[in-house]
Amino acid sequence: MAKQLELPAFFKEASAAGRPVVKDPPKFDLDIYIANYKGKTRLDRLLLIGSSSTYLYLEALKAAIAEAKQGKDVGRYESAVEALRQISPEDPDATADLEWIDKMAKRVKVETERLEQELKGYKNNLIKESIRVNFPYQITQMLMTRMLTSTDGK
Repeated sequence: MAKQLELPAFFKEASAAGRPVVKDPPKFDLDIYIANYKGKTRLDRLLLIGSSSTYLYLEALKAAIAEAKQGKDVGRYESAVEALRQISPEDPDATADLEWIDKMAKRVKVETERLEQELKGYKNNLIKESIRVNFPYQITQMLMTRMLTSTDGK
């Protein structure tokens, strides 16, 4: 593991800034550890390990990118790619998949607009049961895309 001897500049800067940097070899298998988590928690754990472990950064960040592409949150995908780009700019996965980003952003926008229009229609017709049924779908959509701040229904 010759690459572990030379610390990437990212970790030197992180250490100087007071962020945690783990230089010791891991005492766990990343795949087994990460199998205990699902969804956003899984992605958050992978990003944390990738940005703090000098041994597991490459494996964790590549797994984070793959995990982010399985969801709808373009921002989290971009964060994972940016973290890998900062640590290992020569890595082929350190380049964002712009086609996927555009496609997913359009899909999320269309779905969000559809749900908002449904909710407006239900409110206009005062169909309380439909409002109650639709609102959780809208909240779920916004949670999946980190747009929760716009759930005031206006």
